[in-house]
Amino acid sequence: KFIYEYLDHLYFYKDYVKEKQIAKMMFEYYNKFEQFDKLDYDDISDDPNVKNLNSDQKIGVINAFNNIFSIITGFPGVGKTTTVKSIRSICNKRDENIVVIAPTGKVVLKITNDLNNFQNQNNFDQVYTIHKFVNFLKIINSDNYKNSNNKHLSHIEDIDVLVIDELSMVTNDLF
Repeated sequence: KFIYEYLDHLYFYKDYVKEKQIAKMMFEYYNKFEQFDKLDYDDISDDPNVKNLNSDQKIGVINAFNNIFSIITGFPGVGKTTTVKSIRSICNKRDENIVVIAPTGKVVLKITNDLNNFQNQNNFDQVYTIHKFVNFLKIINSDNYKNSNNKHLSHIEDIDVLVIDELSMVTNDLF
């Protein structure tokens, strides 16, 4: 029971079970997701943060809004953070809530510094470690938070776009 074979691949059994659970969770989320407003090149062409993007980055921005799950990947320096800045800018224009989470505090500091010029008081657009965000979700579901006047986000469903930076650093358990 320690090793499991599936489609000519060997897995540690516990890892196979976790990955299967993650796949099931994502499939269930995909099936219950509501239709959303799609984007095309015309929708983003007037955004000053998008004008300087190359064609791959523009496709990344459009895919991020037109698909339930989207992966932005590339080597260092290719413009992943710049693409996320554009996604954030469009979210702000569309009055959508965006949350960026990352596995470590060091990554959160880097993202926060990189996105520092894109503040918007109307939207919930904070950057958290994954652990802190999970704790925040517990807080927003508490009675004290629900009764306070100082809230931008009242439930996880209020998040329109969730960016998980450095996803390759996230373990199956944490995911």
